[in-house]
Amino acid sequence: METKDLQSSSLLPFEFTGRFGEFFRIWIVNLVLTILTLGIYSAWAKVRTQRYFYANTRLAGATFDYLAEPMMILKGRLIAVGFFILYLGLTLIAPPFDLLASLLFLIAMPWIVNKALAFRAHNSAYRNIRFGFEQNYSKAIKVFIGLPILLPLSLGLLYPFFDQRRSRFILGQSRYGASAFAMEAPLGRFYKTYLLAGLLLLGVFFLGGVLSSRLFESVMTMSAQPAGEPPVAMRGSLLGLLPILVGSLLVYGFIKARIANLIWNHTDLNGHRFESYMQARKLIVLLLTNALAIILSLGLLIPWAKIRMARYRAETLQFIPQEDLDGFLADQAEQVAATGEGVGDVFDVDLGL
Repeated sequence: METKDLQSSSLLPFEFTGRFGEFFRIWIVNLVLTILTLGIYSAWAKVRTQRYFYANTRLAGATFDYLAEPMMILKGRLIAVGFFILYLGLTLIAPPFDLLASLLFLIAMPWIVNKALAFRAHNSAYRNIRFGFEQNYSKAIKVFIGLPILLPLSLGLLYPFFDQRRSRFILGQSRYGASAFAMEAPLGRFYKTYLLAGLLLLGVFFLGGVLSSRLFESVMTMSAQPAGEPPVAMRGSLLGLLPILVGSLLVYGFIKARIANLIWNHTDLNGHRFESYMQARKLIVLLLTNALAIILSLGLLIPWAKIRMARYRAETLQFIPQEDLDGFLADQAEQVAATGEGVGDVFDVDLGL
């Protein structure tokens, strides 16, 4: 009994304290200024949004910090836009360049992924200790070039393997202070999740097809217009797609909940563990109501949907320290100060890709 009480007392749940009204004001100002500045303000909008969500995410009474500056993000976006304009110009002048540009982009993908993940990690902190990302190009080439090339050849059967390797790369190369993360979720569990999702998807498309055809027939029957007239046919087609769209969202929610639990329940930070217990049913209801609210409000309830999602994600995740948390944090601060980590060579722009 005493052991059980000790174990339960060591569980540290994440909390999210953001509110719709607060975030809506940030969101609407971001939207208006981004439009008025033809997208330039989007860098400042991203920083304001990230800082709001980080500052309202709590663990053991402390919040997270987002440390990036807007100019870093703007530089990266201008570079990305510049390359895109150059690509469009060259393909118009010399169409064969299209294939070469695509090949060059594919080759650059591991570099882009490493830099983007390093930027995000380096500019995230908890209790004044930064996160980090150890860049590894050979691993990134295997995960982000090799496996995507093999995916179509395997008719998609390698996708669970790709998902596992991608998650393991992102978490396995990440660290907090001087302590490394590790993710060792079994490959078989990934395949089991996607197999169940595939069967669920088949059922969704079967039932969706039946309901779609009946909805289409009903619309045609009730309408006074001839069956071939475009407005009626279009209305019937859109209504017919509705069950399939809802069903696809159901499958997405199932995969998202199962994979999130699988990844975090097999992730540790220098011996400290995490526990995730998202429920597919609750997540699906959340996704459906969010989608409905966004559609009916013509997008004005996007902030409400984001707040709800962040709150649910936080309240279904907890940290399980294997020692006193304050002692662990003090040790990280000492090691970082001794090695100089956290101020190393980090690409100081966000490519925004």
